[in-house]
Amino acid sequence: MTHAQLEKQPDPHALRAAQGYFELGMISDCQSTLEQLPADEKLRPDSLELSILLELDTGRHEAALELCTSAIKLYPKAPFGFINKAFALHELKQTPESLQVLEDAHLVVAVDPTAIYNRGCYLACLNRHTEAIYWVNKAIRLNPKLRDHASTDKDLQEIRHRLEP
Repeated sequence: MTHAQLEKQPDPHALRAAQGYFELGMISDCQSTLEQLPADEKLRPDSLELSILLELDTGRHEAALELCTSAIKLYPKAPFGFINKAFALHELKQTPESLQVLEDAHLVVAVDPTAIYNRGCYLACLNRHTEAIYWVNKAIRLNPKLRDHASTDKDLQEIRHRLEP
């Protein structure tokens, strides 16, 4: 291996470092680390998902939508593209479209607690309370940690008192 080839080798720890930066709220460090990844590494599912989360976290919902569209095309059986696309649409006040994304991808996201929870949130925002209660309770049964989140989620304000204890 030549020195030039060695220089072009991706850092196997770069993605893990970027994920750590993101979890610590070190957004600029996360972004710069992701930008340094080779193009093919940026398209791996975990890299792409982190890029989407970074865009969402910084309020760049339109950019997140573009990445989600790419993720769905590249990984049509992976829930993260659909879940994050629906979330970005919801943040852009396109909640009916958010719900439609999750309904259309039902076979992909059917057992993902986050997708199920979000579906309940979007239904609650659309005043479809009975359906919302069903989906949020289902998500909480799958992942009890979601109960804490539901207790403060503004989308669930109208139905919170009707959720299972």
